[in-house]
Amino acid sequence: MVSYYFKRVRRDAKLPDVRVHDLRHTAASMLLRYGTPPKIVQELLGHATVALTLAPYSHVTPTMHREAVQQFDQAFRTGNEFVG
Repeated sequence: MVSYYFKRVRRDAKLPDVRVHDLRHTAASMLLRYGTPPKIVQELLGHATVALTLAPYSHVTPTMHREAVQQFDQAFRTGNEFVG
């Protein structure tokens, strides 16, 4: 039912052809990319486990890994405490 009405509203507003699920996927990707803890994203999406949440969004994690390594490197270089 939601998808039906969403499609009508999207079409009437002349927006690109996207599904409600596409918006959900984009929101989850953005939340993870910008540092929202995976547990919070899991709860927002209603997934049973964090693993279920992270599996489809593994494309986000390489960037997150690089940033974490850079933060760790910066902490060692400056002698500051690591702050995530």
